[in-house]
Amino acid sequence: RRRVHGGSIPEFLHCNTQMNLFGAKKKQQPTTATPQEAIQRLNVALENLEKREKYMQKRVDKEQDDARRLVNAKNKKGAMMALKRKKMYEVQLDKINGTRMTIENQKMALENANFNMDTMQAMNMGARALQSVNANMDLDRVDQIMDNIQEQMDIANEISDAISQPTLGAQLDESELEAELAELEAEGLDETLLSVEATPEPVPAAATRTPVLDLPSAPNNRVALNDEERQLRELEASMAM
Repeated sequence: RRRVHGGSIPEFLHCNTQMNLFGAKKKQQPTTATPQEAIQRLNVALENLEKREKYMQKRVDKEQDDARRLVNAKNKKGAMMALKRKKMYEVQLDKINGTRMTIENQKMALENANFNMDTMQAMNMGARALQSVNANMDLDRVDQIMDNIQEQMDIANEISDAISQPTLGAQLDESELEAELAELEAEGLDETLLSVEATPEPVPAAATRTPVLDLPSAPNNRVALNDEERQLRELEASMAM
């Protein structure tokens, strides 16, 4: 004990006083592992449990064989001990299987949570990017741009139509052309009629004083030809009108 002003204080109070003077040590906060690190640690734990399970299974098989061998040797007490050890290993084996199942469920839940976290982060990043893009765009400005585009397209169409129109020197009056064509058709019809009227008609045989000879009469091809030609020309004239 230490004496202070004629009295004594317990040793633990003296220690507390020193701790208050120099400051108590802060407890270190456990570091939080990342999902990938936690999944890796769980995989290691599963591998160790699998090794442990194989070892326990071998012990169970060995004790089973020993019990069978001792039974055959009529060593009932030894066989009973072997079965007890076998039962003990089977209990441990069941616990290992339960632990493995728990870790596998935890691993699956962690993987799902990690996947969901990555998905949410990606969606959040996409939302912020979309918000940034929309912030630089104004609906009124978009409407103005679209109106400007439509206006320029209309101007381009007007220019194209103006270029495709014939020049003033090339413009013709179709009515004048039709009138000139009608005059040409009329002239052709007059010439056709004049040529038909100028063709001489054959003289009858009774009007001549030429003695009639007993000769075979020649076919009247000229008259027939004139009739056919007349009909053909009349048809041409009617079609021209």
